[in-house]
Amino acid sequence: WTRGTALQFDDTSKYWVSGNDGQFKGLDDLSGEAVIAYDEENIYLGVKVVDDTFYCVETSNSIWRDDSVQCGFAYNYLNGEPDTTNRTEFGMALTPEGEQVYTYSVEDISINQGRLLIEDFGGEIKIKREGNVTTYELKMPLLCLFQRSAKVGPGYRVAFSMAVNDNDGNDRKG
Repeated sequence: WTRGTALQFDDTSKYWVSGNDGQFKGLDDLSGEAVIAYDEENIYLGVKVVDDTFYCVETSNSIWRDDSVQCGFAYNYLNGEPDTTNRTEFGMALTPEGEQVYTYSVEDISINQGRLLIEDFGGEIKIKREGNVTTYELKMPLLCLFQRSAKVGPGYRVAFSMAVNDNDGNDRKG
């Protein structure tokens, strides 16, 4: 995880709080870091989340309501802005049934929407909770992200967004 692009989320001025709870109690409530990298076949994502209260009861595509990580990718040629019709959004969580990945939108909405068994495509997911830290590690084949056989590399732009969802048992805070 030392060769990817590192993202820190510890600047509380950039936090967006939503939901019924609506209270952010500081960096022990939610903070962390992420690293993203890619090669010709896979996207790699490592996320460490500091969270004082772990809460995940969902075992369906509603995992975004609980403690989880949600990501979006869009791509286009360098001479164009990333196009939201060429996008995939997914979430991952440590549910009562184990590690799960769900897609929320894909390039062709009829393909792979719902639970994604990335192991069937050569991917891997590991999520563990130790103390107040949840670690997410994902190897996702590009085929799962860009199903129109897009090549990520020279000549393409890829836009990436990530949300860390926090739920302390009262509702998602965002």
